[in-house]
Amino acid sequence: SGELTLSVAADVQSFLHQEAKIERPYSLNAKIELVETCLGKSRREVEEEFARRNPEREKRETQHAICSDRLRVSFSISKELSDKLNQLKDLLGHVDPSMTTESLLERLAEIGLDRFDPQRKAARARVQKANRKFKLEQDQEPEIEVTELQNRSMLGEDAGSLGLSSASESVTSAAEVKRSRYIPAEQRHRVESDGGGCSSQGVDGRRCGSTKFLQLDHIRPYARGGANDAANLRWMCGAHNRARTEVPRASDLR
Repeated sequence: SGELTLSVAADVQSFLHQEAKIERPYSLNAKIELVETCLGKSRREVEEEFARRNPEREKRETQHAICSDRLRVSFSISKELSDKLNQLKDLLGHVDPSMTTESLLERLAEIGLDRFDPQRKAARARVQKANRKFKLEQDQEPEIEVTELQNRSMLGEDAGSLGLSSASESVTSAAEVKRSRYIPAEQRHRVESDGGGCSSQGVDGRRCGSTKFLQLDHIRPYARGGANDAANLRWMCGAHNRARTEVPRASDLR
């Protein structure tokens, strides 16, 4: 009658063999009932029926070699984990716009190994020790000590003759902080994110919402004195951030 395709029949047979291997054999009537349940269904619908009957079946992980340096891995994951992986892909989109699940897992594996692998920890410790030793050697270079400068001042020696600026000038220059577009990590982490992605809104009032290539944007432009604090920052996608910079809105010029 065509209600049962050969591919579905083969899947049913494989399922019954697997159930028998884990000591869950089906009786003849149970097999007939399963076949009747699969009549007129697609392979995807049949797979869902198998998962309903044996939820543990889909949790098994299989690996098959497809060449000398490649493996085909098959396993199922929860919807929650899939959403987390997709969110990570979006957050790392500026690093690799075409990031695949494989490249994401490789990146996560490197992060995990850097944190937990004893050999990598030991190598990192040796490098840090060498850097500290080098810095210590640099700090021990001979230089005029502060106490000596104070003694010279008490003896009435002119600061200009020593090639030094006056104390007031030193304090003034130290207090001056050069403006920079660099946003410290502390301020970046304080910028609130409601999970809605890009905050740019079109003329119709609809929010962009893109979660890829997000950048921090100054609400009051930096060129017009905008500060780098969290209250003056928001998340925008790269395209809308560049468009806003090229064509500033009237509200930005106030």
